[in-house]
Amino acid sequence: MTRSFQYLRPDFPREACEMKAKHGGKAVFWAGGTDLMLQWRRGAVDIDYCIDLSGLDELRQIRSGEDATVIGALATIASLQAHESLGSDFPVLLDMAERFATPQIRNVATVGGNLCHGVPSADCAPPLISLDAEVRILSPEGERTLSLESFFVGPKQTALADDEMLAEISVRRLPPRSVCTFERMARSYVDIALASAACRLTIDEESRISEARIVMGAVAPVPLRSTGAEELLVGIPLVDITEGLLAEVGARAASDTRPISDVRTTAAYRKHLSGVLVKRAVAEAVRRLGE
Repeated sequence: MTRSFQYLRPDFPREACEMKAKHGGKAVFWAGGTDLMLQWRRGAVDIDYCIDLSGLDELRQIRSGEDATVIGALATIASLQAHESLGSDFPVLLDMAERFATPQIRNVATVGGNLCHGVPSADCAPPLISLDAEVRILSPEGERTLSLESFFVGPKQTALADDEMLAEISVRRLPPRSVCTFERMARSYVDIALASAACRLTIDEESRISEARIVMGAVAPVPLRSTGAEELLVGIPLVDITEGLLAEVGARAASDTRPISDVRTTAAYRKHLSGVLVKRAVAEAVRRLGE
């Protein structure tokens, strides 16, 4: 049976929020559509109203300032690759973008769509959370800001209310002597990640780790930060980071995971893989900081 929906096309972000407030759960925002179209075609979601955001060009911009870079929610994954300064300011985002599906999908898929879909395997989430990214959320009444880490509240669930829309993601410039790395594993290069991990390390003038962030994807109901694994690293000189410590950090991170078994792999393999990827991400960050 053919399913139909009403197509709406706002001219301004506020108008998009008003449309969503009017129709509530019966309406969905359409950004790149790479996930939503597949869900709709197989009958996984019902759409009564489709609010097409593609005309909101102001939300496609990537702006680099002295203190932060702001990524519009409608910026495509390909635009991350092409941005002239993003590769030097936040090379981990370029690394993530280059591993994201296929060139055809990267040209359509948006950063905001990847985050708002709310799946634990979203590639954009671990590196952005490790960078302490914040999101700006619009509604008919105004706007609010919260950490990206707090944005995810459950599988395919975010902190967005029915009348709210993700507008942009803000990433503050990293402190000096900082490195962020990203690792992922999938059945094939273009498949959804079985597990992923991002690591950010900052060292002080004595080459001791002063700050650590370890974030994993696809191994819990939401992208998962392991503060326990981070604590094992803080205060340790780079020269004292051994294979044994790296293994301990990976094992501690894996112990925090709550993976599921699905058609792609088992929960046990995801838990094992998360520790391996965290170990690799931390080791690569240490190597780069030691250069």
